[in-house]
Amino acid sequence: MNTSADLLYLAATILIAWLTGCALLAALTLFPKTRTRIQGLWPLMFSEAGILLTGTLPWLLPQPVLGLALAIAALRIGYESGRVNGGAQPQAGGIGACLLAGIAATAWFVDLSSWPLGLAVVALLLAVITLAVLWRPSLLWLWQFLLFPALPFALFVFAARWLDVAFIFVLSLLIVEIFDSFSLLGGRLLGKRLLVPRLSPRKTWEGLAVGLVAVGLSAIALVVGLNLDWLVVATVAGVATVGALAGDLLASAAKRRAGVKDYPAILPIQGGLLDIMDAWIVAGPLAAFAALLLQ
Repeated sequence: MNTSADLLYLAATILIAWLTGCALLAALTLFPKTRTRIQGLWPLMFSEAGILLTGTLPWLLPQPVLGLALAIAALRIGYESGRVNGGAQPQAGGIGACLLAGIAATAWFVDLSSWPLGLAVVALLLAVITLAVLWRPSLLWLWQFLLFPALPFALFVFAARWLDVAFIFVLSLLIVEIFDSFSLLGGRLLGKRLLVPRLSPRKTWEGLAVGLVAVGLSAIALVVGLNLDWLVVATVAGVATVGALAGDLLASAAKRRAGVKDYPAILPIQGGLLDIMDAWIVAGPLAAFAALLLQ
């Protein structure tokens, strides 16, 4: 499932899924009762097209292009997370960018699948952060930074570089975006009961239910339309959905601690790159490792 043809078929499926979402949104605008509730979703749909394109394209190109894209993402995500976790410290963004770039470079260039080497690198990183915090207690935020986004992003980069799971990563991106989009739509149309009020004032139980139904129907369509293994698709869909929710809530927790709504924005509608990728950087590697276990 990792050939270029498979990825191209999946990319075409992503385009069809986006067009289907546009058609559904257009249909909902025809009814006055739903039109007012989904106002403002069209700009999100067009930004969603850009997210799906930039998230899929690097996997279709030579691996150095993917490495460059991940390096740029590491610098930006590290900067955003440092700015939020580090609070008012002016150097926090630079520290976060350098630290996450270094972690990502290690995961890309060093095969950490050997347990002794992997444990040695992790122990060295923990020792460095511990010494930094002891030397300057104002760097205590590095522990939160390490939990999220550093650890998930390191696993993301490692799996992207050393495991043959490009198809699974793109599939998990599709599942994540379907889950997020339909959860938002369901919340707008039906949402009444908040899911996690302390972390996210917009997530509702009703939106979660709609998102899960959408993922389930999409999984069936993928199995039938692309003739994929149903067990692999079901596993990736289930694990990616749980990972997406966990990543979203971890990012929300960091923002709530800092008292901000979004990470430093790169898109006015979406917020920062970490607002865009928070779900995928957890869901992607989890889905990849789960799919490998099935083999």
